[in-house]
Amino acid sequence: MMTSDWDQALRTALCRTLEELCFLAPDVDAPSQRWDELPVEACAKVGFRGAMVGQLTIRLRGHALADITRDMLGAAETAAKADQSDCMAEIANVTCGTALPLLAGPREVFDVAPPEVFWGDDAHLTGELAGRARVGFDSGCAEVAVYLTGPRQP
Repeated sequence: MMTSDWDQALRTALCRTLEELCFLAPDVDAPSQRWDELPVEACAKVGFRGAMVGQLTIRLRGHALADITRDMLGAAETAAKADQSDCMAEIANVTCGTALPLLAGPREVFDVAPPEVFWGDDAHLTGELAGRARVGFDSGCAEVAVYLTGPRQP
C-alpha cells in the first residue's frame, strides 16, 4: 500500500470514529493551514504488533475534547479531566481497531497495547511515518498518523 493509500485508509478510519463514536461531522476539505495554528489539546497513542509493528497516534487540536466527551457520555455538565482522558483513549483505540484491517487486510491479526493519553503534544513518537490524515470539525481538528517501528512480522 502506498502512502496516499495509507492516508486515505487513515482518513476513513478517523472519520468513522468521529462520526459514530463522537457524533461529529468531520470536514475533510477544510483548509489545513488554520489547523496548524491551533494548540494540541491532547494526544493518544496505541502500539500494535502483528503484520506490522508500530503505533497509531491521534492528536486533537483546538479546545474540543470537553465537548466531545460530554457528547460521548451523554452528560449535561462539563466532563472531568479523567473522563476526557478515557474518551481520548477510546477514540484512539477505536480508530486503531478500524484502521489496521484497512491497512493490512481483514485477515491479519494484531496485538494492540492499551492507549496512552498525553496532555498537549508530548507523545514521544518513534518510527517512520507511514501515513497521516487530518479532518476538521467546528471547534478544531483531529489528526491520525501511523509510525512503523519494526519490520513486517512472520
